[in-house]
Amino acid sequence: MAKSKRHKKKKKGKKAHRRSVHTGGLYLEYSGHSQIAADNLEKFRRHLDLELAIQREKIIDYLQSALSDKRKPLKFSEWVRIVPTRFASDPLSTVGSVKGVGGRFNFGKIDDAQFTPFDCLYIASDRNTGLSEYLQRDPNEVEKGITAGELNLLPENPSCFGVSGNLQHVVDLTNEKNLSGFLNLIKKFKISDAVMQMADELKIPRPKVITTLEDLMGQLLDPNFKYFSNFLNVPSNSQWFGQICHSAGIEGILYPSVRAIGQCLALFPDNFLDCDSFVELTDAPASVVTRKLEGRTIEPSPI
Repeated sequence: MAKSKRHKKKKKGKKAHRRSVHTGGLYLEYSGHSQIAADNLEKFRRHLDLELAIQREKIIDYLQSALSDKRKPLKFSEWVRIVPTRFASDPLSTVGSVKGVGGRFNFGKIDDAQFTPFDCLYIASDRNTGLSEYLQRDPNEVEKGITAGELNLLPENPSCFGVSGNLQHVVDLTNEKNLSGFLNLIKKFKISDAVMQMADELKIPRPKVITTLEDLMGQLLDPNFKYFSNFLNVPSNSQWFGQICHSAGIEGILYPSVRAIGQCLALFPDNFLDCDSFVELTDAPASVVTRKLEGRTIEPSPI
């Protein structure tokens, strides 16, 4: 009797996830394949970080100056601050910004030994934009009867507060040309042959320096910016950018919302200490802990 032929099932290949790496002022692109062992990818990342950190430190003053030279004053009114209702007694608190891995432009608890956390206050130009950023999706979205908050597994509805302020030193990312000087510096960085060889061995595309404003803005506004800090214990592109702004004494970063048509502000209150900048609530009840953030009211969050 002839043996019947058995047809082997073809294994479905795992899709590559497109991600970007930015290390200390340098923005890089590569594709991370999910089948790569985490320890090998971590080793690759640490080698890359080390050599780029050395290059970054050599020109850190120039990087800071390139951003400081483009800073401008900004006065705003009737913006909004969105917080979980359980924290509604102190909506201007920045404690939450250093929990978890942090926000788009600040370090949280990624790896305290290497990346020191720093506080950030996030606000939006209008309620819809604020809720979209808070929920990371359209707040009006309903999927099979499930609301946006329920889709995000949020236990409660957020609270919304009006915010006004006056800032002296803000970097405006709504005009990408403000990053030209910064880009001209980071695009001169070099990647060693050793790192390139590691990428080849991992079978991932070789990292490359980003050389256009379009690509740079793409990194700063990446919707999935927490990918690296969550899975590889390394800050995202935008978090590194925020760290450089923060270290330069810049008080805030104005940027277009990734989720809505409005704008957002990432504020660094501890940089208010040597100037007249402030942020204050405009419609909060008398029971709130802090109504106004200015130099004399700011204390660093406990780490």
